Amino acid sequence: MKNSDLAKDIQTFKSTFADKLPDGKWLGTDVDFDCVYEYEEDGIYKVYNTDDYGRNSGVIGYVRATSREHARLLMSIERTNAEIFLTGFYDSQIISVDEINEKIASLESDLTILKRVQNL
Repeated sequence: MKNSDLAKDIQTFKSTFADKLPDGKWLGTDVDFDCVYEYEEDGIYKVYNTDDYGRNSGVIGYVRATSREHARLLMSIERTNAEIFLTGFYDSQIISVDEINEKIASLESDLTILKRVQNL
């Protein structure tokens, strides 16, 4: 992903949440968008809520991104919830192709079962 795409994502975030970021500040503190430019790995990231110890307590969605912070920024925009990016109550993690394929297989299996039940 090009830096211009990242800049567009940041600008989209800023315009979407302009009312929550007066003067570019969140709760009186400058918002650091530089972390979004820190490249980790292109891929699909799962974004999730975290508990008090930072552990995954529930996946809220999946996005294609270049880093954990970029994934949180994109999920904030998608869910119209600035806190996903701005607070520590959310995190993200890249998922492997194997994990994606396992999830697809599991969902297809569930769908097959539900179709059988529906036809009873």
